[in-house]
Amino acid sequence: MRSGRRLVKQRLSPVRVAPVTRMGLYSAGIPERYWGASVKMIKEAPFLKTLRSYLQYVHQQHQSGMGLYMYGTFSTGKTSAAVAILKEVMRRGGSAYFLSARRVLRAAYDGDQTIDGDGLVRDRIKQVDMLLFDDLGTEGFDAAKHGGAVLEGVFRDRYDKGLPTLVTSQHAPASMKATYPAAIANILNRILVALRVETDQWKPKQNMKE
Repeated sequence: MRSGRRLVKQRLSPVRVAPVTRMGLYSAGIPERYWGASVKMIKEAPFLKTLRSYLQYVHQQHQSGMGLYMYGTFSTGKTSAAVAILKEVMRRGGSAYFLSARRVLRAAYDGDQTIDGDGLVRDRIKQVDMLLFDDLGTEGFDAAKHGGAVLEGVFRDRYDKGLPTLVTSQHAPASMKATYPAAIANILNRILVALRVETDQWKPKQNMKE
């Protein structure tokens, strides 16, 4: 066990205990275009086995604080796959929150008190069972550099509490140091498992059944 790590009581059920409702998806901040996201939409892909394993044991990931860094080129299903995990957490009785990394880091850089000073957003980031930072790396170079301390603090705080974080990005892990401070790249390497998401094998939404 790493020094200073605090254990938390398991809050997620090992089995599904609740349905995912439209209100729940809306409250989690998940954009409506992703509400139908499901692993069943993926026909075949190299990353599918890892994704299914993470979903199956998501209650244990909640204890360990280990998340996923899902990366790949534009429009390969990174966000859909991440939302599928958020929905599974909700089915296990946990809470989930979808947040644009661009929104958070741009706010930190611009000094936008609407986001930075919003107690509700701040508290949810710290306490939610599964947090998704979507599209990391699209906020611009200056925001990435100056908002990096905010991101590092969030990751460290959640990991210490045993709360996993998901990240989607078009940047491969090796390129993170060119965009973010070294401390960010190091913490991401410690608490996130890199998963390359590259597939055109997503089924049409209308053919998907939960």
